[in-house]
Amino acid sequence: MADESGYNDQALIHIFRRGLPNSLSAKILNQPQGRPTNLEGWYEAAIRYDEQYKYYKAVQKPKRFRISEDKKKKVTINQINEQQLSNEERKKYMADRRCFRCAKQGHVARDCPTKQGGQGERKEEKKKLSAREAYVKIQAIVREQEAEQQTELLDIMEAEGF
Repeated sequence: MADESGYNDQALIHIFRRGLPNSLSAKILNQPQGRPTNLEGWYEAAIRYDEQYKYYKAVQKPKRFRISEDKKKKVTINQINEQQLSNEERKKYMADRRCFRCAKQGHVARDCPTKQGGQGERKEEKKKLSAREAYVKIQAIVREQEAEQQTELLDIMEAEGF
């Protein structure tokens, strides 16, 4: 896929590095065997260090979760009385693309203008990726999968009109 893009390896490496968390990029740059010289090497190193990190997090002692007294006191009446939707209602809301908080269309609960604490302001939207950046990220995700999963993923994408 990278050959079809028209970019050389160095440009693709640069784009790929920008999509990585800074800590992961630094780990790859500072690895004992030196930095990778091609895009495939960057993919392999990123996957290797990401898997090591996930393993470390899985075996690490869980941290104790404590709620501060201030946060306990900030519970509002709306939070207490917020109704729980049944599974049927949730499915209907999702099918109609409705907000679980206010039941209006056009946004999701986390972006709801009626949400407490947000004073009706919407959060700043994430920076849109360029077509090239999106392509590189999708390519990296696909390459992380086993061959069988890659085939299944591409079949799903094709069936969904991706």
